[in-house]
Parts: sequence; structure tokens; C-alpha cells
Amino acid sequence: GLKALEAERPDLALVDLSMPGVDGFGVLKRAGETMPDTPVIVVSGTGRISDTVRALHLGAWDYILKPIEDMSVVEHAMQKALDRARLRRDNLRYQNQLEELVQARTMELEHSNSQLRNLNARLRRLVETTSGLSSCFEIKEFGRRLLEEFARNMAASGGSIYSVEKDGLCLLHTLDPGHAPEIIPFPLPEDSILSRLLNQTEPLLIDDIQEHRDLTPSGWTGYRSGSMLAFPLVDETGKVSILLALHNKYAPPFVEQDKEIGIILASYSRETLRAIRNFNALRESEKRFRDLTDLLPQIVCEVDTGGKFTYVNQNTSRMLGYAEGELEKGYTVLDVVAPE
Repeated sequence: GLKALEAERPDLALVDLSMPGVDGFGVLKRAGETMPDTPVIVVSGTGRISDTVRALHLGAWDYILKPIEDMSVVEHAMQKALDRARLRRDNLRYQNQLEELVQARTMELEHSNSQLRNLNARLRRLVETTSGLSSCFEIKEFGRRLLEEFARNMAASGGSIYSVEKDGLCLLHTLDPGHAPEIIPFPLPEDSILSRLLNQTEPLLIDDIQEHRDLTPSGWTGYRSGSMLAFPLVDETGKVSILLALHNKYAPPFVEQDKEIGIILASYSRETLRAIRNFNALRESEKRFRDLTDLLPQIVCEVDTGGKFTYVNQNTSRMLGYAEGELEKGYTVLDVVAPE
């Protein structure tokens, strides 16, 4: 009976207490150890309370006294035990499903928290990046630092940055020398990535360029993957003034979060680029002013409210007998007009 019970795994078992060799208590103990979820009902002629208590303690699901005068009592006990066993199985299955769901949600939450921590770290680096870019005053230096910061934030080892000039694109900096030409004249090939950027003024995220029939790869052999990310930088007039492309991500491909971080960085960079262009325009205007005044035969100078020279043209120094630049080192008008 024990061999059949363990081999066939029935839905329910009936067992007597008084049996030769192994009594019902031994069966209950064995069944409780090997298959605790199988209902075992004791059917016994002994009416001792101690036997009933011991049987229930060993795992009996019910206890029926013999002789049995009404078999419906047995049927009812069996049905009740089967229903209870089914409910236990359902509860166990539900509990397992709930634990799996909790585990899955926990993993999703941990993944989301990890992504959030990663995003916060990237945003902190972004703040550091933008503060560093604000100290640039030369377009070449700005292009170099901007490309390197883009590459650092996107974990890319390759890329180039171009300024959009009247007759073509001018290389500001590249992370892999020998790949990007110094000048790319207009018109650009229509199926090139740079042409797409110039016309659509939207960032371009590509998992694998080989899958884009509308774009022609450059043919350079230094790409480790077909994934790339490119950004057009638009000035205050809405015109594209900078084109930046990244490739060779350390763990390709580039993802949507890279694109979003890049859009933020490009937005901050726009203000720095505008300041650089205004600074260069002002410097060029000052240079033209100085060139013009240096051609005049008259004395031309500027002084502050304390009378100190802040600017003199070349003729001023020559006519007053001072070396070029000497008057602007602390001399006042009175020092020149009436030293005594």
C-alpha cells in the first residue's frame, strides 16, 4: 500500500489504524514526510480519543469511525478533503504566482532605479560639461571640447564635428584623425548623413546603418559597429551652424537615452555658441576700429573717468615719444600734457 501510494500519487487515501506490520500511524507519518499535500483519511474501529488526537497530529485530514452505517458520511468526508486539497493547491499556485509577480516587479523596480541613478549621474556630468564649455571663446576650442564631452557622455570613442560655413563644412575637431576631411564643399551628397542632418535639423539615431537603404556609408574601415548618433546644432535664428556625429560606442548600439541627453547638451551648447560668435564679432569689430584709427595721422585716444589712457592709436605714441603700448600701462592725460 505504501509503495502504491508513493508510486501512483493518488488524489486521496483511506487508511485503517490497526494493521499488521505497519499500523496507520506509521502510514500517516510516512505520507506526511513524502507527500504532505495528499489527503489521508483514517477509517478505524477504535474510538479512543487519544488515537484520534494522535492521528490528526500526524496529519490525518479526517477521522471516520467503523462500523460505517451510512456511506454518504465517507463520501462527504472524501469530497471535503478533495475540495480542501484543491484549495490548498490553488492557494499555493496563487502564492507562487504572487511571489513571482513580486519578484518580477522588484526586478523591474531595481532596473528602473538603476536607470534613474544612471540618468542622474549623466545629468550631473552634463552640468559639469556645460559649465566647462561656457569658458570657451574660440570656435575651434569650443568644437574640440564639445565633441569630447558628447563622446564622454555617450560612451563613444569616435566622432567628428563641423562648422557650417558659406561654401561647405569646416572640420573643427575629430576623435579619429585621418578619417574626417578638413573641408567638405557644398553641395553635400543627398544620401549622406551630414546632408540629412543639415536638411532635417533633427538628431539622427541609427542602430545599424547597413539597414538604411536611403543612406550611404562613408566606406571607412574604422567603424566597429553600424550604430551612430548625430546632432545638428541650431543657432538663435533657427539655422544649423554645427554638425556633430558620433560612432564606435563602447557598448553598441546607441540608445534613445543617449539621444535625449545629447539634445539637452546641444540646447545648452547653443547659448555658448551664440556667446562665442558674438564675442568674435565684437573682437573683429574692435580690430577693424583699431586698424582704422592706426591709419589716421591725428592723435586718437580713449581715457577713463580718472584720466588714464585705455586706448591710443599708433600715431599718439609716436608723436608723444612713447613706445607702442606704453601709454596704456597707467599713464594719464596730465602725465602727457603737463608732467610737471
